[in-house]
Amino acid sequence: MFDKPTDSMKIRQQLLDKKLYQLLMITLITACQQKDTKEPTLFTHDTLYVVDNPLPILFDEYKRLELSFCDTFHYEITDLYPNQNELTNINNDTLYLDNAIKDAGFTTDGASWGNWANGPRILSMELDTDSCHCEVYKKYWCLNDSCTQLKITEEIKCN
Repeated sequence: MFDKPTDSMKIRQQLLDKKLYQLLMITLITACQQKDTKEPTLFTHDTLYVVDNPLPILFDEYKRLELSFCDTFHYEITDLYPNQNELTNINNDTLYLDNAIKDAGFTTDGASWGNWANGPRILSMELDTDSCHCEVYKKYWCLNDSCTQLKITEEIKCN
């Protein structure tokens, strides 16, 4: 009923298998190289969030919360800075929120900066009192593939 496969049929099948494998590899490599460069999405206060993922919030909303730095919270303030086309000189780069925390009696426990997965720079600072701990991060987000448009946010996580 079925004919025995010929050598030319075997060769065609091998070529088809090879092309399918190449297409699969190209798709996999391309998918692994794509970056998530979308601007952070804003949510309402009703949105539930996991402690490791900050709740995006506007600065005016954050101020209205009247939180104590000894409360447990995790927010990312999305409108402290205008979008930029280049990085600020690292020697002049500062965090906005750390001054308010220091004014509340916290002292700096550590600070660092470097690159991160979603942008060219992240600054971090840890601040403590005897019973409270806060971390503040200033994050530069790439808004396009060439990273020539930057969104800057500050994240605060306490206790």
